[in-house]
Amino acid sequence: MIYTITFNPSLDYYVYLDQELTEGNILKAKNTSIRAGGKGVNISIVLSQMGIQSKAILFLGGGIGELIVREISAKQGIEVIPIRISEENRINVKIKNKTETAINALGPCVSAGQQDALLATLNELTKEDYVLISGSFCQGVTAPPSGSTISARTPQRFAANMSVSSLSPSMAVWARSAPERAI
Repeated sequence: MIYTITFNPSLDYYVYLDQELTEGNILKAKNTSIRAGGKGVNISIVLSQMGIQSKAILFLGGGIGELIVREISAKQGIEVIPIRISEENRINVKIKNKTETAINALGPCVSAGQQDALLATLNELTKEDYVLISGSFCQGVTAPPSGSTISARTPQRFAANMSVSSLSPSMAVWARSAPERAI
């Protein structure tokens, strides 16, 4: 099975404009849409569109978290493995006209106990499983080479094959927990 991890999932609110976005003006939207977002979520959606099954592991909290689950599960047919958090997930605003302007929220803070729940989920996977980690960390999740909340509790190696696709150099710590045959 393929698992995707999205540390900082979002609900993305798209606003489509006919006119140029200028500061200080009141504009009327041509159209709007709402979609679940986050790099791992996007990977699961593309895999689903290709007919490849995956499961999305997400930190989820509050009403926004429930909307994210509904968007992914009901609309995309992707199984969600929720790691419940106490704070609300983020909403990003994407303004589209000739170009796209994005306002991405910071996102929730994830506690050490909630990070442990993710690690427990990863420890249940087998060598036949593939884990794709992508995107950015949410607040409270760090993985410097030593002494971090996660790396201090991370097992020597997970059984599953792991791959990291992120602009965050600290995500590479997660890949080092993968077996030698990592993808």
